[in-house]
Amino acid sequence: LETERGRYLMRLELRALATAMRSRGAARRRAAEDALAFRAARLAEFTSAAGDESALDRNEGLAAYTGVKLGAPEPDFYAARTLDNSDGNGPYPRSYAYASGPAYGLLLDTFVEGWRASINLYAPADVLSATLHVSAPSARELRRTAETYGGPAIAAEERTSEVAREQ
Repeated sequence: LETERGRYLMRLELRALATAMRSRGAARRRAAEDALAFRAARLAEFTSAAGDESALDRNEGLAAYTGVKLGAPEPDFYAARTLDNSDGNGPYPRSYAYASGPAYGLLLDTFVEGWRASINLYAPADVLSATLHVSAPSARELRRTAETYGGPAIAAEERTSEVAREQ
């Protein structure tokens, strides 16, 4: 999440999650699958990140989900706004779970009955991914799906940010 590519894939995931939070039915499922595919692509490229991200998702992410679930009058829309506010506002390594956690928890509420029983061993996104049968997309699928969420603009923004960081 400290690399240009990691930030790019994270931002795509966050945007797809925001879309899922604003959607219902088949559109919600499709956006959730897209978010999970971006996550799977990121973790396939950065294999050492899975353990750290899983721990953050279970700790900070679930705590953020609980707060939104119990305290927000419209949890889905609150989660979507939180995701929107985090888009492009890294650094992500220690903060992304506060934005993604509520969304993944709310999606689990929608798609996985009794999900809390398995959460001690797995990250919320892993439980959802297994239920929805999502795997890492091919490079072609990734490019095509990224266009739906503004991938070319994100790539340009991240390239500009990376150049500025290097300087």
